[in-house]
Amino acid sequence: MKRLSASFLSVVFAVALLAGCATANSTYGTDFSSDNVSKIVKGKTTAADLITLFGQPYSRTQGAPGQESWMWTYSEAHSQGESWMFGSNQKTTSYSKTLYVTLKHGVVTTYSISTQGTPPTSSSSLSLP
Repeated sequence: MKRLSASFLSVVFAVALLAGCATANSTYGTDFSSDNVSKIVKGKTTAADLITLFGQPYSRTQGAPGQESWMWTYSEAHSQGESWMFGSNQKTTSYSKTLYVTLKHGVVTTYSISTQGTPPTSSSSLSLP
């Protein structure tokens, strides 16, 4: 019986060594409020207004004289996985959003926002089955 118990414990120990889990989170850019996009008014919203609403843009590009393109971007990804001797499981979620604004003489002429994925909730966490 002692020998069986020792063998069983050896197997359990080996499986424990071969099992593991990992979590990775990454972000890019600076988060901004998508709710504020509805406050942009073409021909009225100024560069100063945009900075108040969204913070400093991620990038600014000069166009024709008096024209600029500004961009705010943010993305995040969360990955969680586990592996064991005979299998593994992984769950990954991602979300990104980018706001593009064109200004002429410091006033908004066009804007658009694009999003991908599902916005995370502040209390969300990944859980594996």
